[in-house]
Amino acid sequence: MICTHEAKDACFSKVSLFQHLYPSEAALLTSLLHTRKYNKGEVVVQEGERSDTLYVVHQGCVKLSKYNENGKEHIIRFLFPGDFFGQDSLLHQKPHAVNAEILEPSAICSINKHDFDQLLGMIRSLLTISYWPFPIFSVKQMNGTARSVR
Repeated sequence: MICTHEAKDACFSKVSLFQHLYPSEAALLTSLLHTRKYNKGEVVVQEGERSDTLYVVHQGCVKLSKYNENGKEHIIRFLFPGDFFGQDSLLHQKPHAVNAEILEPSAICSINKHDFDQLLGMIRSLLTISYWPFPIFSVKQMNGTARSVR
């Protein structure tokens, strides 16, 4: 299911990586996000599992935990709408460091590396066209506000 959230209230708007997007970039990101509904007790990812996806809680509650060598669960934290996990998997292709379990009916938005790279490519293309011959990494210097492309 494609994420259908309003861009101004989108789940990704609290994710630091996406906080400074222009409206057109936010709309593009929204078109690339996928939403899945989960039921209580379902596991989104397990510790050590490989994926290339960033997850954002849109609705509900997620428990992040690890198990020690004796099998005892250690709760890392609880995630609520706007919180996210999986950034190391998305950005650095690292296995997930924790288990993510759904505690109540939830909606989780996600973007995988392929779509994330597509988003970055589209943003770079827009910046190159709009601001050529200025460097992509400082496109707003003309009006005094430097903005880095992530």
